Amino acid sequence: MLYWFAFGQNAPKGLWLHSEVMAFGIVVSGFLLLAFRVRRPALPAFAVPLLVVGGICAYWWRLPQAFMLIAGGGAFALALNLLDRSPGLFRTILEFRPLRQMGVWSFSLYLWQQPFYMLYHREGLPLLPALAGSLTLGVAAFYLVENPARTWLNRVLTSKIEIPPDEDDVPMLQP
Repeated sequence: MLYWFAFGQNAPKGLWLHSEVMAFGIVVSGFLLLAFRVRRPALPAFAVPLLVVGGICAYWWRLPQAFMLIAGGGAFALALNLLDRSPGLFRTILEFRPLRQMGVWSFSLYLWQQPFYMLYHREGLPLLPALAGSLTLGVAAFYLVENPARTWLNRVLTSKIEIPPDEDDVPMLQP
């Protein structure tokens, strides 16, 4: 937001991709999680799907970067924190096993898409091999590096620290 007031549409190229700017959605989502522990807003069930559609539209259409980040990121953060109040059909779609599995792999897929994106755009690698390569290496990285590292860290750290259960905690999905 401060960048928008400081630079407006004349922001230096790449400014909107800085980590502190892109972290806005995560920070807002965390803030809402804490705020909703005290008081949750009373919204109708159809509000969550509308927030998701609004967030998609904010990023899809050609809008000012600040608006995309604030409106789109804010809509997604609010929808995420109100998922338990969404309609049953909407939750059923989100609980679709292949979609959940993509969520489990998402960080590794995110890391490995970039080299193949660059090979596709700069070196002329055809789209299907680029997509297949990023998916293959992303899933392999999850099972060979990310998941074993997380499992080891959780085992080592939880054996040394006793964490009391919190009734608001949501269980993590297991792959």
